[in-house]
Order: sequence, then C-alpha cells, then structure tokens
Amino acid sequence: MNRLPGVPSLKTTVVLRNVPRTALVSDVRRLLLKNQVENVQNVYIDHHRFLPVGKAFVTFAHPSHVQPAFHQLRTAQMSGFPLDVVLTHTLHDTPGRSRGVKGRDSAVNRGVTTGNGPDAGVRERGRNVVVWGLPGKLTVEGLKEHLRSFRLAGSVNGEKDVIKLAPDGRATFTSRYYVRTISVSEAHRLVRQLHMTRYTRAGPEYTMRARVVY
Repeated sequence: MNRLPGVPSLKTTVVLRNVPRTALVSDVRRLLLKNQVENVQNVYIDHHRFLPVGKAFVTFAHPSHVQPAFHQLRTAQMSGFPLDVVLTHTLHDTPGRSRGVKGRDSAVNRGVTTGNGPDAGVRERGRNVVVWGLPGKLTVEGLKEHLRSFRLAGSVNGEKDVIKLAPDGRATFTSRYYVRTISVSEAHRLVRQLHMTRYTRAGPEYTMRARVVY
C-alpha cells in the first residue's frame, strides 16, 4: 500500500488532536520546536472536503523517535487548549491511503479528488482555495465565469483549475469547489474578495465562503 511521502510506517506517526482549525503546518512545527521534539520528518494537517478537522499527523524517521516525542508533547497546548496526543499503533486513527504523488496529482487533474485526509490529499499548499455555499446546480463553467478576474492555474499549464466536489452523502442545496490558482498571493486575493460575499446569479442569494487550502 502506497503512503504519503514521508509516511513510511504507521509506527513512526503521532496524531495530535484538538489542534485549532486555523493552525498551519508551520504552527505545528513551531509547537514541536518549542517542546523540543526532535527527529521530525514531516507534518500533515488532516482535512475533510478540503477543510481542517482539528487534527495533525507528525511523522518520524524511525519508530524509536516516537515514544520520546509522545512524552514531550503530553502537556503541550495550542492557543491555550491542551492537545490530545495519540500513538497511531495504539489507535485506528492513521493517515489515509494515498496514490502517491503522481497518483494524487492525476486524481486532482481528473477531478476525482475528495479533499479528505492528510494535506487534503493534494501536494500543493497555499496556492489553492476551497469555495462552498454556492448553488447546487452551478456548473464548473458557471463558477469559472464568476472567477474570470482571477488568475487560475489552468491559464498557465492546462490542468483543471476548477473541480466540483461530489456530494458527501448529506442532503444539501449548495455545492463545493476546489479552485487552483497561479500563486499563493492569488489564492489569498481570491479569498479576500469572495469570502462572505453574495452570489446572486441563480435566483435566491447564496453566501459564498472561501478558504486557502494548506
């Protein structure tokens, strides 16, 4: 079974729960540094449909590094709240299956990504945006028309720049999209201009929400 790069074994991973949903990978790394956690290989933020769920995965190069890290983090806090630290080999709470870098990129390009799991199942951090709260019947072409003033990734390399996510099984009248932009600054510009604004092209007003995917 293939795993995310840097996740060679479940026995080399620690799960951090109760992580603020606004926390970035860099925030978790600062926490690890502050608590003198050594031999960190990688850090992933867990997502559901491209939104953080309050959980992070910390991987280590060797299983012998996990227990010392667990002890260092037992009393750790983020934003004033204590973290729940779990060793993955004692709990069925592990990074999901991955297709590998090429497979994940291919899935995004074909529009079949779900946005679930560590790093939302995609490689790029900070350049892309999740937009939700739009009309359920809105098409990809309709949203691209609405975003015509922004520089999307497809305008540069021909890849799919707007992907409509399949419903997650719950009844809803709204839709969610994964939008790939050309740069980190463009992703933030898109969020600043779209978040909590009204979409009025489909009859009743819909309040759009947008967030950069890290």
